[in-house]
This record gives sequence, C-alpha cells and structure tokens, in this order.
Amino acid sequence: MITDLNVILKEWAYRVDNGKPNPKNGSHIYHLKEILIENKWPFSVIDKLLYNLTEQETKFKARSKETGKLRYFKDKESMDNALDAGTVEPVEKPDKKDDKPDSKKVTNFQRPSDDDKKPKPRGDTESKQNHIKNGFVKGAAPGNPGSMYNEIMSGEVANLIRENPNMSDEELTKLIIEKHGKSKLAKQNDGKTRAGGLKKNEVPEIEGVSPGLISKTVIAVRSGRRKAERAKQAENELGFKNTKTDEYFGDKNGLEKQREAVRNARRIVNLDGEEISQQEMLDLINSSGSGDNPSDTTTIITNEDGTITVLFTSDKDSLDAIISQSSAKAESKQTDDAILKLVDDGQLTQEEAEAIAGERRNFADKKEETERKLKGVTNKPADFLQEKVDSEMIKKARESRETTKHLQSRVFDRFKPGGKISSTILLDDQGNKIPGGQKHKPEDYLKQVGWREGEQPTEEQQLKAFFIYMKTAENPEANAQKLTQRMNTQNNGPDVAEEIENIRKEVIKDEQEHIDFLNEREIEVDGQKVKLGNFVEGNNIYKQGHMGAIDGENGVHKHRGMFEVNNAGKVITGETLKKVLGIGNKKQFLQKFEVLDAEEQTGVSGRQKGRTTGSKRIVYAVLVDEQGKETRIPIMEKRQRSKDGELGKLQTVYKWTKEFQDRVNENQ
Repeated sequence: MITDLNVILKEWAYRVDNGKPNPKNGSHIYHLKEILIENKWPFSVIDKLLYNLTEQETKFKARSKETGKLRYFKDKESMDNALDAGTVEPVEKPDKKDDKPDSKKVTNFQRPSDDDKKPKPRGDTESKQNHIKNGFVKGAAPGNPGSMYNEIMSGEVANLIRENPNMSDEELTKLIIEKHGKSKLAKQNDGKTRAGGLKKNEVPEIEGVSPGLISKTVIAVRSGRRKAERAKQAENELGFKNTKTDEYFGDKNGLEKQREAVRNARRIVNLDGEEISQQEMLDLINSSGSGDNPSDTTTIITNEDGTITVLFTSDKDSLDAIISQSSAKAESKQTDDAILKLVDDGQLTQEEAEAIAGERRNFADKKEETERKLKGVTNKPADFLQEKVDSEMIKKARESRETTKHLQSRVFDRFKPGGKISSTILLDDQGNKIPGGQKHKPEDYLKQVGWREGEQPTEEQQLKAFFIYMKTAENPEANAQKLTQRMNTQNNGPDVAEEIENIRKEVIKDEQEHIDFLNEREIEVDGQKVKLGNFVEGNNIYKQGHMGAIDGENGVHKHRGMFEVNNAGKVITGETLKKVLGIGNKKQFLQKFEVLDAEEQTGVSGRQKGRTTGSKRIVYAVLVDEQGKETRIPIMEKRQRSKDGELGKLQTVYKWTKEFQDRVNENQ
C-alpha cells in the first residue's frame, strides 16, 4: 500500500484530462479511486477519503475577494479564520463557472517529465501493439495471423467507435489500414483473395492495398462495431455511468491483464446485476479457449464506483468459418464420459457399459496403430532426403519458388544454436490446448549430424538436422511438412500418396464402424428412444458448437449475455441457438439429433487429385414449427482433413452448414 500523498496526487493529475484534479468532477473522482485501488488501499479507507473530499466542498468553502474564485477549507475553523482576516467572503451557492478549483493550486501536481504528454496504456494495449508490429509468431499467441488480426483490430475499432460513434464502416476500414497497414501483422494478411466470403461490392478499393488485407479489415470493423454496441447495451442495462471500457486479446499477457483488472475491481456483476465472486471470474479467465469459456477476446467495463462487468467473445471471420477443432483423444474422452453418465443414470447396465468399453478400447488401439502406420509412411520422404543431402539439393531448393521461402524460414533461420523451432499446438484429453505444444531444441538435432558446440553449423548439417526433426516430432508444423513434401518431389523421392490414401480410408472406415456398433443399442432421453451412437455424437456436437449457452448450466453460459460468438457482426448466442434449432435444452437437442454416414472427400488438383484426402459427415437436427410440422435440416459438418498438406495426419474440424447459416441470418 502506497501512502505517499505526493505520489498519489501526481498520478491523479497525470490521469485526468487537463492535469488539474477536481474533487467535484465525477470522472476525476473515478480516476482517484482507481489509483487508490491499484495501490492496495482498503475500500473502507477509500470510501472515507472520497466522502471527505466531496463533503468538504459542500460544507467549507468561501469566495476569494482577490480572485473571485472559490476556496475550499478542511474544516469550519480554517474557513472562519479566513473570513475574519477578510481574504474571503461567504458563499452559499457557487456559480457553475466556479466548479473548477483554482488552477494555481494543482499545477504542481503534474509529473515533472515528458511522460505527461503521453496517454497511459490501458488494458493490454502495449502487448497488442507489439503483436501488430512484430506479427504473428506461432506459440506466442493462439490462432494464426488472420485470427490475430481480427481479434486485435476489432478491439481497436470498438475503441474508435466509442470516441466517434458516427464513423462509417468505410471510414473505420481506411483509418485502421492507415494506422496499421504497413505493420508486419498486416503484411501477413496480404492476399489476392477476399476473406470471409465477402463480395466485391462489400470491400472498398484502397490504392496499394491488397483485397485480402482490405477484406480482413472490413471483417474486423464489423466485429468491432458489434463489440462496441454490445458494451454500450451492457452499460445501459446495468445503469453504469462514467465508464471505462477496455478490450483484451487472449494471449498470455492479455489474460494476466484481465486477471489484474478483476483483482482490482470493487465488485463484479453480470448483466442482471448479480454479484460474481472474484474467484469464479478468475477461473473463467483461466479457462479461456476451452469448454467452460470458449472465448478469444474479452471486454471489461468499469463503472465509476469500481464495479466491473465482463463480456467474453469467440471471434470468427464469418458464419462459414471453422467453429472448433478436436482430436481423437478428446473425442474418445467425451464418449467415455457420456457412457459412464448413462450407467450412473441407470440407462445402461454395468455389463453393457463394460462391453462398450471393451469395444472402445479396441477402437482406440486401432487408431493408435493407424497413426503409427501413418507416421512410418510419412517419415519415408524425410528418411530419403536426409541420406541425400548435399550442396546440389540445397541449390535446387533455393532456386525453386515452391521451396526457397520455407527452406530459409524453417531450416536456416531456426536450426542453429539458440534458434527456436515452432511447436504445433497440441490438445489434452479434454480437448484443451497444451501451452507451448511439443518442446524441441535445434541443438539436440544438430549434435546428431556432427555439429559441435562453439562452431557454426554448415547448411548441410542444418538441413539434415531438420529432416531428423521431421521424423521425431509428433506433429510438425504445416510449412515444415510442405517443405519436406516439395523437396521429396524435386529429388524424385518415394511416392507415398497411395499408402497415405489407404490409411486415411482405413481411419474413415473404422470411425463409421464404431458409430454403427454404438447405434445397435438404444437409450432413453426423457422417455424417447435414441440410438446410442447418435447420443454420443450429439453430446460431442453440442460441445463443439458451444451449445451450452442454451441451458446456461456451466462456465460463461451460466450468466446471461456474458458470452457470444461474433461472426463479423453476425451473432450466435444461446437465444439465437434456441430459435434456430427450435429447442429449449440439451435433452430436446439429443432427442432430435442424428448423424449420417461419412462421405469420402477427394483432392481436386496436383498429386492429390482424385485421391481420398479426408471425410465429411453431416449431422442433422429435426425441427418442429409452431404447427407441429417436423423439418429435418443439416446443421453442422464434421470434417476430417489434413491441414498440414499431403504428409499430415487427419484432424477433425467442425463447420456450420449453409442451411444453419441462413437460419442464423434470419434470426439476427
């Protein structure tokens, strides 16, 4: 706790708009309170101090005969002494023009440095500016360059709208590009193709700026406008006055700044004005990006009395964007949990559950064996190339447009002493991100090819070390796999396309057989028969689609309006899902849910043309209108695909169908 009043006064003068603290100004009092909270003053002491400050103005003031302005006294005795001396005269009601204390009294409170000319960073502004300047770095923040741009810039837009609510979307787009268009993050989002399915007439033309960057900025503007509207609505619902609103990014620094804001808050409330404990809110922030709180960004609104409310957002560039992704381990865990709950509820006997569990183990073992088989096949190009590394191979890769960029960035820039290898974000058994992913040190691989500490590795040593890493890493990053694949083609390496295709077909077949096995049994959901496979997959889809917002039982979903999915201004909330799906709870969803057989997906160009590259499974819901008519509509696609090129293993991603998107648009 800092008790030095000179320090407090200087900080107070620094934060108020004119450098002249005024105890009669509600905004100035708010800043003082914030400073005292930051400096760990007890709330009881803060309240007493602020009461004394405001009360003193009412009770002990008089007008200076020399200047005609009001003077304030700490007590009646001091004021009476000044009256007796004839330096002041009594006053009952000050004129409006007298609301500000004598400027001479506060001039010395300003910081005696150039810092007073700079605005104090709010929230995690400083960290976000660093991301804008340095660009997206894998492992330093979640997502990719596109998601980072949308999440950070939408917050910037929301702040601009608060300063000038009358700015048009086009003006905001041009202003963001003017401010940040030359940054590294912006350059990472350059491209010839418009993002988010935007049409040509939705994207303004800006000379010298690519359609890709302009369209992504338009998306950020639409998302930011929604964030500003949502925050304003929250202020109005709660009756907040003289608020401060901060936007936070979901990286490590942003999460810590959110925790700091929560710890410093006087109270935390939801949109219904109900108090939330500090620990509950800290737990929600700590679970950001997971099931209890599937958010990417956060808005914290602070009232003049130090009370805050918190709004979480999952940011998407459109309704057609990938909703979520999962792993085989995560899906297996969800299946097991769903089956165990059925035993607890008396829906399955212990014997039935054990039989299913046995089949589940067989299925899991087959998956592991398939993944080992795939790893063995995908390692063949790296094995081949490692043995063939020479100056000619390096020259060939440097001269090819397909490989020169990745050769430099993935090999020569990283496989050196002190270099950093980007790690793929991995998922734990619950589907949550494991911070940092797999750990790799370039030195560990360089030592295997003859490099010694204190020496500079040769390019041949660096490339050999890279190929060893490719065989060792559980799931190397996409660009590393693309480099290996393309160099394998350049050097007439082994053609593994057919072997990979057969393995992928095997994965798709195994999953279908497992769902069919589960569907041989039926359970009851609120008195209605439901196939077990559909039930298990329905629970999975419910989680992946953030449909917990419908029931409002767990995490951010417990509190009305605390969480929403922002798809470039198109919003999905619990209320949206209820309307679109025609349901009121999870049981109703499971009753009306079914899953279709998987369809094989094939490549359309290059070496993958005509070959099986993954699968698509459509899930349906049965909707009932007001007249009781049932309509069966597809709501989500579950796709298995490799996001890392020909050599990558299949990963599961989820997307809304066109039919679902249309219904969301109708219910905005």
